[in-house]
Amino acid sequence: MPPTAAPRRLLSHPVARDLAVVLVWFVALGVLAAVVWWQVTPLADYTRTATNAEMGEEQLGQQVAADGWYLTLGAVGGLLSGVALLSMRWRDPLLMVAAVTVGSLLGAWVMLRVGLWLGPADPKSVLPHAAVGARVPMQLKPGASGVVYVWPITALLGAIGVIWGTEQHRTGSSEPAAVDGTGSGADAADEPSGHVAQ
Repeated sequence: MPPTAAPRRLLSHPVARDLAVVLVWFVALGVLAAVVWWQVTPLADYTRTATNAEMGEEQLGQQVAADGWYLTLGAVGGLLSGVALLSMRWRDPLLMVAAVTVGSLLGAWVMLRVGLWLGPADPKSVLPHAAVGARVPMQLKPGASGVVYVWPITALLGAIGVIWGTEQHRTGSSEPAAVDGTGSGADAADEPSGHVAQ
């Protein structure tokens, strides 16, 4: 069997294709979100002093910027993912909800790792070698670890919203069933029974 035959055979299965789409989607989206996060986040920085390093009041206020932008991008990315993936891959909604929820955690992790790689180095390793008065930025990472859960929460909400909207559309467009196979209940009532009283 050729080396490429097994993966091709696996991807011929509908469930495997759906899971592959979710995997690629969240890896790509996590990288894209990390690049945007890196570009838009103003990082607070330390100022090297003769004996240590310090951070002014203005810089202290910027410490939450990384968390705020991560939350914003994660919420948008998660919600968009839930809506888009459930709309595109409707073959097995319950499987897709589970896959999107788990996949969104992968997207959150990719965003964290790529953002950390793109951003500045750890200030603890830079400050000892910096000149007095030099400014050293913080790393690009959230201060609160719980912000990663914004991805699965919003992805789940988006997926459930698609399912709910689809079910509402189907229920609203359904017509009442006929009483029998020949016509509506009213038509059947108007037809003579064929029995004449003696």
